[in-house]
Formats: sequence, structure tokens, C-alpha cells
Amino acid sequence: MKNSSLVQVAVVLAALVSGPALARASEVSPSQEERSLQIERFRDHVAELHTTGIDSGSRQFAESLSEQYKKVRQIYRPIASLSDQQVLDLFRAATTAIFYTNDAQYLPDITSAFDQLHLRSQLTEKVRSDMRSSLIRVRALDQLNRLSGQGLLADASGIAPIQQGVGVRQDLPLLVRAGDAGDPMRLENYIRPKGLSVVVVYGPHCAPSRKALTAISGDRELATFFQDRALWLMPVDDDLHVKELGALASNGASSNVAVAYNRASWPQIESWTTPMFYFFDDGSLVHVVKGWQSDAQLEVIRQFILARIDAG
Repeated sequence: MKNSSLVQVAVVLAALVSGPALARASEVSPSQEERSLQIERFRDHVAELHTTGIDSGSRQFAESLSEQYKKVRQIYRPIASLSDQQVLDLFRAATTAIFYTNDAQYLPDITSAFDQLHLRSQLTEKVRSDMRSSLIRVRALDQLNRLSGQGLLADASGIAPIQQGVGVRQDLPLLVRAGDAGDPMRLENYIRPKGLSVVVVYGPHCAPSRKALTAISGDRELATFFQDRALWLMPVDDDLHVKELGALASNGASSNVAVAYNRASWPQIESWTTPMFYFFDDGSLVHVVKGWQSDAQLEVIRQFILARIDAG
């Protein structure tokens, strides 16, 4: 009878001790089914966003995707406990988040997933390529050059570091300009001029953007205004567009040209879809012209500029 009682006590004590520990383990390591469900929700959410009509280059799109991705990163931990497929799923989700947000807060996620895939000999060419693209998007060029030097990325060529100018402030818009021949690219602040000015979000490989530039350059009146009062700003993507910067700089109307360093320092740019024309007056956003459906946009822009000048 005594032995039976001792066994019962031992069972109770074991339950009391192991119960909380098991609960904590369950919290730290969600089941494979829970993780699979969350990754499917993330993929479905991205697909649904594309059907809603929300501009995929907009802040709204990026914020909605980010909220869903944060649920993935929370449940896909600790990363060492994940299967090979789960690590790959996390890597793909992180690259998707970076693709649409260009947000450096996800750099630790993609780095840890990439490192795990490397340790497990799972670095496919697609993974190597996506890692390089993502590192450029979040401007992690030192890390890109280190991994390129180790032969771990799809393209072994490095990228010259961006030289930070004197007195650059993080609370002002950040842009990257081409250096002089042989010089590195420079990180600078954009200081909006007084009076009426425009920031043109311009895609160097975007046909409507190129049509807009051609039309504006061919209009003597508008070409003069854009040469004096415009910044042609290329969005953050997986290219620093060194050649394109040089080509646009040689055109009078687009001579003031740069690449955005990040999105966060440009809060007044609601959408990075190209082309977009953000008009400012003494630094305050006053008007936006979206897209370039036809050269009729020339008159839309001209009439707005004339109206502002008359009002001033």
C-alpha cells in the first residue's frame, strides 16, 4: 500500500514539474501543422492583396503584407528546430516581405534563414539570387560583398560601398547619387527647394516613365521647369542603376537624378509605382499626378503649374 501511495505522489510531482516545462516547449516550438497553416495564410494574403486593387507599390500594400509576415516570423522560431522545408519557407516569406517593403527590419530573418540553408547544404541558385537581390534592397552592401567574396551568392561580383556625405541626417530624405568618374556613389540628404518643386518617381525600365521623360524633354516650357525644380527619383529595388543615373543626368530636364536610399525617409511618397509626380510647395505636398496614360498628361501638369504660379 505504501509503495502504491509513493508511486501516486511521484506521478503527481512529475506532472507538476513537467507540466509548465511542456507548456513552455509548446510555446517555443509550434507544431508543424501550425507553421504550415501560417505560411499558407501568408501566401494567400499576398495573393489576395493583388486582387483588391491596392497599389502594390503603396504604403498600404506594404503595411498589410508586413502585418501578416510578422505572424510567420513569430511562429517560425527557434530556427534551428525547423525542418529544411520550413527554413526554406521562412526564407521565401522573408524575401517576399523585403521585395514589397524594402524594409531593413527583416534583414536578421533572411540572414538567419540563409545561414541555416548554408549549414544544411540547401543553397540553390534561386536562394543565392534572392539573397543578393534582398541585400541590395535593404542596402546591406557590406554583407553582400562578404558573401560574394565567399562565393555564396549567384553573382560573385561585389558592389562598391556607398560613401556617406558629411552631415547626412537620418531624419531627412535619403538618396544615392552617382559619383564622378571612378568615385563611389554618395549618400546625401534631399533638401526641397523653396517654392514649387516636384519629385518624379521614375522607373528606368518602365515604359510609361520613359514616355513621360521623352514628352517632358520635348516641351521647352516644361523641360525648363523640370530642369530647375525637379528631382527624378528611382525607387528602391535590386539595382543601384549606375548606368541609368549617368544617362538621365546628361538630359537637361532630368539632370537632377538620384536613387532612393530607402522608403522610410520619404514618408510623403505614398506610392513608389512609376511614374508618379509629387508636387511640393515650400516643402508641403500639394498635388500628385499619377501615371502616364498618354502625353495628355503634359497638359495636366502644365495647367497645375500655371495655376499654382498664378495663385502665388
